[in-house]
Amino acid sequence: MEAARIIPIFLVSAPFAAIARITISSFYASKKTGLAYFLIFIEPVLMLIFMLFLLPLFGGQIMIWWSTVFARIVSAFLAWIMKIYVDKRGFSYA
Repeated sequence: MEAARIIPIFLVSAPFAAIARITISSFYASKKTGLAYFLIFIEPVLMLIFMLFLLPLFGGQIMIWWSTVFARIVSAFLAWIMKIYVDKRGFSYA
């Protein structure tokens, strides 16, 4: 019965995870590995931050699952912003 409560929460984050993964792949393909690494590592950092603060503030084990959703939403938003910036202004390491 616990899985029946958690799977819908997990599925909320699936489109946001897809946006981030596709953007990461596009950064790898265009040799912008620094941006790809940033997006890869920001998600677990955000998860940790959200898990540390949401669990004590709002309580309950269910907030652990919502923390992953919030982290994926924020990382997808960052990926989208970074992609727009790179497409408009370009980005180079030189």
